[in-house]
Amino acid sequence: MASQFKLSFSQHPDIYVSVGCCELIFWYLVTIGSCLLCISRNTDVVLPSGFL
Repeated sequence: MASQFKLSFSQHPDIYVSVGCCELIFWYLVTIGSCLLCISRNTDVVLPSGFL
């Protein structure tokens, strides 16, 4: 399984890298968004609209 993945990775490295980066950025944004939502909900701080 690992050798098969390595083979396909060496053939199309750019596809796997771009998908990995997009997924990383997506989860990064989701995590930050939920943190900000949690903070603003638990405190009376109103985030400026341009902040998000």
